[in-house]
Amino acid sequence: MARENSWSPPAHPAKQDQAVRWTITGLIVMYMVSNFWPGATLEQFQAELAELEGKSQPETQLMRSVAEVEGGLLIVSLWKGKSEYESWAESTLMPQIDIPGGMEGRPTQRIGPVVEHYSVLPSS
Repeated sequence: MARENSWSPPAHPAKQDQAVRWTITGLIVMYMVSNFWPGATLEQFQAELAELEGKSQPETQLMRSVAEVEGGLLIVSLWKGKSEYESWAESTLMPQIDIPGGMEGRPTQRIGPVVEHYSVLPSS
């Protein structure tokens, strides 16, 4: 029996600041990419971003967050699909990854389909 592909955004919650849960069933619409760069600093990350200025930016990247964590930087992004991330990383990101002043080495990377998404609505 074929599995039905479905996805729908949540109904608007009754209260402000209420967590919203999106459940994605069957149809994968987003991929999460998590990169931990050991020893990387925010300044090195900003140097990498400066190198990307003027280059084609991915419209399929839905969100990116960077956190300074113990031992380095954690960069998490959401993409419309795994192949979209891999194509952009191969053609744009990786060729400029070892710039002087940028992040060194390679990250510990995890990629996976998003099966549930939570967000909090801002208060008014």
